[in-house]
Amino acid sequence: MRQKNIGEFLKGVRTAAVAGHVNPDGDCVGSCLGVYNYIRDNYPETDVDVYLEQPRQVFRFMNGFDSIHTSLISGKQYDLLILLDISSRDRIGVAEPLVDAAKKTLCFDHHVTNRGSYSWLFNVPEISSTCELVFSFMEEGKVSRNCAECIYTGMVHDTGVFRGKREACGLPHRERVHVRTDGNARAVPVAEGGHKRFTAREVL
Repeated sequence: MRQKNIGEFLKGVRTAAVAGHVNPDGDCVGSCLGVYNYIRDNYPETDVDVYLEQPRQVFRFMNGFDSIHTSLISGKQYDLLILLDISSRDRIGVAEPLVDAAKKTLCFDHHVTNRGSYSWLFNVPEISSTCELVFSFMEEGKVSRNCAECIYTGMVHDTGVFRGKREACGLPHRERVHVRTDGNARAVPVAEGGHKRFTAREVL
């Protein structure tokens, strides 16, 4: 079966909410802001909001950080709720009421404990990070640098900068890992420079 892309879930969607888990880490913030940027860049007809508990300031470099809502917008209804890095419903946090209130729900995750009931659930425990998973649902040529930085940050966080046991879970060796971006052919650095850059930011 052909894998869908995020755009297919956005057909007819006028309002979308993106949300992650309580105490958001790098993979959670990166995947949420990655999807947020991807929708804003490619689907301007969809009004998208992102909900998280206040992330650590170390993640402020990611585009969209200042657009994060830490409480629900009163009275706003959503056609689609996109959940990222959510292992169970009680871990959703601020956006938990939207699971029942939104017309449709879409969840991307990589935790074996996820037994949630959503309109669509893509859970791959073998994969390194939610960012790696959700990136596979993004169309080539539609990933901006802003989106790519978010996705790469999540991969860095959940793999310990591409080392350790997570590396055995399907993520390629860090010299071969790259995030392809738009027509400007710019990519987030993944060689030694990129390694040091993200280590210096203390995203772990």
